[in-house]
Amino acid sequence: MKVNTHQTLLSDILVSNFGDILSNSLGETSRKTSLTPRIELSELKEHYELIVQLPGLSKEAISITQEDDTLRVSADRNEKENAGKKLLTEMHYGKFDRVIRLPKTANLSAIEASYEQGLLNISIDKKMEAMPRTIEIK
Repeated sequence: MKVNTHQTLLSDILVSNFGDILSNSLGETSRKTSLTPRIELSELKEHYELIVQLPGLSKEAISITQEDDTLRVSADRNEKENAGKKLLTEMHYGKFDRVIRLPKTANLSAIEASYEQGLLNISIDKKMEAMPRTIEIK
């Protein structure tokens, strides 16, 4: 199974560790960066379970679409206006789009999602022919 990502761990590390050096030297206190949510895809006996970390978003701000063998999770996190000057921010703002290629054994007509405490849980049933079955001995 192949999982597509828009950003690598290395680029996350570089931006988080060295991105502020340039902005601090220029006197910038805020920079907008896009959100790349972390995911976990697990295979269980009868279904797949996808967990997406989306803290601080309402479920109305999140969109999930399925096309062919891919699942797309997208949203837009807007920066909140405040009257004060930001001295430091490590928050991520803007739109994101995360595309996950689903296994061939996924039943694309049986996908359910729920959102609680910053975690988007997506359950994808397996196709019946992919499920283990017991063969009766005659």
